[in-house]
Amino acid sequence: MAKLDKTVGFIGGGNMAEAMIGGLLAAGVCEASRVHAADVSRDRLAYLKTTFGIHTTGDNCAVVDGCDVLVLAVKPQVMGSVLSTLDAGCGPRLSKKLVITIAAGIPVQTIEGMLASAPGLAVVRAMPNTPALVGCGMCGMYANPHVTSADRGHARAILEATGRVIEFETEALLDAVTAVSGSGPAYVFYFVEAMVKAGENLGLDTKDAFAMTLQTVKGAVTLMEERGESPKELRQKVTSPGGTTEAALRVLREKEFPEIVMTAIEAACQRAGELSRQYV
Repeated sequence: MAKLDKTVGFIGGGNMAEAMIGGLLAAGVCEASRVHAADVSRDRLAYLKTTFGIHTTGDNCAVVDGCDVLVLAVKPQVMGSVLSTLDAGCGPRLSKKLVITIAAGIPVQTIEGMLASAPGLAVVRAMPNTPALVGCGMCGMYANPHVTSADRGHARAILEATGRVIEFETEALLDAVTAVSGSGPAYVFYFVEAMVKAGENLGLDTKDAFAMTLQTVKGAVTLMEERGESPKELRQKVTSPGGTTEAALRVLREKEFPEIVMTAIEAACQRAGELSRQYV
């Protein structure tokens, strides 16, 4: 991964910020001396400084002044107060910086509006997911018209430190990203829960049922990645006529499993749109 010749600042030092900082340092994208972080928790700042050797402060504007790229990594419910403080204290100084927001549901328009003292602000909105915490994340990103080609490269370098990134030309598609990959890990966890419970019902102890299910999911994902075949093709190969897999899949079809999954994801997408509109 190419080295980023920029200083990166984080406002918010929670789990996702920690994952991104750790990823940047582990991949050699940034040196610790070029990473800054601010948070309201002194204990959290002490942890980040001790763990990563980065610069830490309780002053958000100090991070703004010390960085080229600013990552807004606070929860959506406190973003308004954070942006208001930035706009009043150091907003004009943001005008030549790249801002990346990973706060779920907050549109670029809202970021721009609340940082009105920095007109023409370059903003990238990103939607990561929790596997970023272990370097296996999936992230969708959208860049506003003020983001240059170079800025895009910098944003991708930062976001790819925790997994894969796909850029979208239309911000509205981030609702679909939220529904498919943002919330997606929960669907997988739920399916795993059901498989483990089924194993228990059939006489397996919990530890063995979980180990078998986890390895089955990992193996299936690896098979899809390495074989280059579609999920449908791989499913058909393992489904022998009159066999056990066919018996199980028949029940799933009768219970309208595909329709249930699609309806659930559509509901997540609709809710993502509703939440985004609350912040406009």
